[in-house]
Amino acid sequence: FQMKDAPHDADNIANRTMKMASIRKTVDENLPKAASKPVVFIHASCLISMLLAIFAYASHMQSLNSICSPIKPGSTPLPGYVYEAPWWAPKKHKRIAFTFCGDRPRTLLTWDSRILSVIDQDTSDVLLNQRAKEITVEADSFNFFDKRSKVTSFKTPWSI
Repeated sequence: FQMKDAPHDADNIANRTMKMASIRKTVDENLPKAASKPVVFIHASCLISMLLAIFAYASHMQSLNSICSPIKPGSTPLPGYVYEAPWWAPKKHKRIAFTFCGDRPRTLLTWDSRILSVIDQDTSDVLLNQRAKEITVEADSFNFFDKRSKVTSFKTPWSI
């Protein structure tokens, strides 16, 4: 547009444009090739962190108690199933995943419609045997409901 307005100064305008392009190219060459990548990486890591936080909140993983539980907090165990800690890890990776839990006992939970059993997987000790009509497992407590719907709560062995 400058050349159209001042055709007699076209040579100077072209030279100035070429000089500016050359300076810009030199500046770009002096920057490390990954100079713009950290900004993209920071944005991506913020996005990933936000998504993980949303996932953790949605799946009741706000604390180590919920992460180290053999069953998803807020769940009712099904009769005949065996639940191993941590509930969120695939079976072949449970032992490795449990290293996040520190000194907490690695537990196994079973319920046969009448009695809930909690067993320490490393020592095979029975940590809890409790009769109930219905059970809800939270991150840090068991809620046992009897025939009259009376609730009795116990602290879970994996909660500290």
